[in-house]
Order: sequence, then structure tokens, then C-alpha cells
Amino acid sequence: MSPLISLHAITGICTENTMQLCLSISMYELMALLDSGSTHNFISTAVVHCVGQHFHDSLGANVVVANGDHVTCHGMAQNIAINITDEHFAMDCYTIPLDYYDVVLGISFLHTLGPILWDFDDLCMAFWHHDRCILFKGIGSSCSDMPLTDRLHAIRAEEPALLDHLLASFKDVFEPWTRLPPSRSCDHRIHLLPNTAPMAVWPYRYH
Repeated sequence: MSPLISLHAITGICTENTMQLCLSISMYELMALLDSGSTHNFISTAVVHCVGQHFHDSLGANVVVANGDHVTCHGMAQNIAINITDEHFAMDCYTIPLDYYDVVLGISFLHTLGPILWDFDDLCMAFWHHDRCILFKGIGSSCSDMPLTDRLHAIRAEEPALLDHLLASFKDVFEPWTRLPPSRSCDHRIHLLPNTAPMAVWPYRYH
């Protein structure tokens, strides 16, 4: 399946809930778009040589734009080290021309974060990373650190309680059996001829 990039990402169209972040690669500050409409991560060909990373030949791979157009991929790289809000991550990315953003972080990056609490009104995102609560605040976000992280802590605190409640509601299902099942309206049995002795044979064909 060819990588897919959203039309907003490749053209730089911004809406009120577009979430942009500052990230760094090899000490270079870049602007990135968090984009759930793109399947993979992409970096602009204009900044590839600046960041000093080694990109392999993409062997003629094409990136599909959401409107059906195709863009030639100029290279690809794996495990590029990136830094966002002093947190370290790694990403695989394709090199393509981008009109506005330096980097597009798509689904392949987002799925590595695990469960995400994403507030498009305040342009912020919270998740757990190495057992620490991480908050991403988009460019122009006015949210404070506490409300979203408090909600994330509350969700994690409620998880065991919700599971215990679910298991308790089906307690009879999970109890170990101490007797045979009760008789049913239709009990199944194997009918044998009278006085037939049990047959002691192997349960598979002889060869």
C-alpha cells in the first residue's frame, strides 16, 4: 500500500483545529503538523540536507495525495531521532516536496504513542510515555498544563476500577466449576447397543 498524505498537509492549508508543533532534528528547529489524515511521516526535501540525516533511495516510490494525485518520493529513512518538548522519539519518514510544513507526523507516529487524549479546541494532546504523562501543546494553544493531564490521570486511575466492576458483574461466569453442569432440556449422549462393552481403540486412522 502506497503512503497517503492529506491534501491539507501537502499544501499547508490550515484550519482552526490544525495542530502544529515545534520539533528538533539534529539541533535544527522545524515545524511539524500532527495529521491523522496521513498514513506515514514525511519530511520536506528542502530541509533534508540541513538536518544531516542519511536518506536511502526510495526506488521510485510514489506518495498518494488524498485528492488522487501522486507525488514522487525522493528518499526514505528509518529511526530518525526527533525531540518534542524535551521528549525523545524515533520515526520513519519519506522525503517529498512540502509547500508549508517541514515535517508531517502521521498515523505511523501517532500509533506509537498509545492511547491519546486529544483536545482539538485547545490544540493540545496528552498521553503516557515511559510511565510519564506527556503534554503536547500546539502552536497558538492557550491551554494550561493541568486540565488535560488531570483528565489523563483520572482515566488511568479509573481503568482498574472499571475492570473490577466488569469482572464483578459476571462473577458467576468466572467462578471455577465444582460440579458437572446441570441437566438441560436436551442432553446429548452417544447411543450404544445393549450390553456393548466400551471400545478401546486409537482415536485416529491406522496406516
